[in-house]
Amino acid sequence: YDFSENLARISIYKPYDKPGEEDSVYLSGYINEAGEIVIPIKYDTGPYHFGSFKEGMVPVYKNGKFGYMDKLGKVTIPYLYQTAGDFNDGLAVVSKNNKYGVIDQKGKIVVPFKYNWLDDYSEGLAMYGTQTQWSEGEEAAKYGFVNKKGDIVIKAKWDNAIRFSEGLAAVKSVNGDTEKWGVIDKSGKVIVSPKYDLAFIEAKGDGDID
Repeated sequence: YDFSENLARISIYKPYDKPGEEDSVYLSGYINEAGEIVIPIKYDTGPYHFGSFKEGMVPVYKNGKFGYMDKLGKVTIPYLYQTAGDFNDGLAVVSKNNKYGVIDQKGKIVVPFKYNWLDDYSEGLAMYGTQTQWSEGEEAAKYGFVNKKGDIVIKAKWDNAIRFSEGLAAVKSVNGDTEKWGVIDKSGKVIVSPKYDLAFIEAKGDGDID
């Protein structure tokens, strides 16, 4: 795995022997840039999670719940959460009981668990959705953005969106069978009206639209 904050994840595959449990688990530890193991290979980083440190913390997984571990290998935020995102700007998006909220690096709840879906923060804003990832047979979700206090700053009116980069976000509008992308700024103002088949914002540079 790639290095992140001077540490790289290493893993071993461990099959379960007990019937009724998951088939296997990848246990992870971390090495430094000298190749020395600095965190023992004993932590589960959970399904579908890459397990890279961000702002000195990484999600870890145990008995179906996520917590967070620091670079010393200490679990500093207990295993409480259904899902757990990376820390950005000192905040991480987590979920409990199918609702999303936000915690700080001490585990303090900054935004209550009230949103159906939240993405990780980028440039001080997090995308929210009107439906949960566990919803079935409901109308299509709409997407907007909230600030670090959890206040809605861009209402959920878009059919899809991409995280903010360079102060801009690509958004999608669907009208019947027609799907088009445009670009908005952090106030929600439409900078490029939705008329393109694809839009993305480069990390360093202008938005590219095809």
